[in-house]
Amino acid sequence: MATKVSLTKTFLIKCFQACICSADDYFVSAGVYTFDRARLKDAHLYSQDKAGEFCQNLSNLIIIDNTNVKRWEMAPYFKTASQHRYTVILVEPKTPWKFAVDELAVRNTHGVDESVIRARATDWQVVQPHYYGWFLNPADSSLLLDLGRSWLEKCLANKEFYENFSQFSNRYNLKSMLHFYSREMMGKG
Repeated sequence: MATKVSLTKTFLIKCFQACICSADDYFVSAGVYTFDRARLKDAHLYSQDKAGEFCQNLSNLIIIDNTNVKRWEMAPYFKTASQHRYTVILVEPKTPWKFAVDELAVRNTHGVDESVIRARATDWQVVQPHYYGWFLNPADSSLLLDLGRSWLEKCLANKEFYENFSQFSNRYNLKSMLHFYSREMMGKG
């Protein structure tokens, strides 16, 4: 719940091509934020639909900028990511006050009542990640493999490198050597 806005801003600075999905955007009209609790479900459906569109457009990084505190709130995003072969990385604030209701009430920018913040903090469910680290979507992964293959081809133009790599890889022609570092070969061990 804490510093959600600053985390999003940090990602945008580091990866300016990121796409953002936020239920808050549903409540913005002509640059003015007007929250309507009765339309909250529609706002989250809007955010989920937007995430699906970004996935279909093969966006490199999609940020879900919502305060999801329960697993079921995150589930639609996990399902969409899985359907489009994206890897989900959960980012949680590391501030010492992330569950300090008084501090959160002071810092919130939408005028959320302290009782609502207290209830959300109480409802918090830990979601254990399946992986730790950064992962690339399939398009970026292919791009990286192609770039590596291109550099390998340039290195193989050097006779000494070619001979050493041939012995190392146990491959004896250029085409075979260029596919030594492929998805198929990476799975063998």
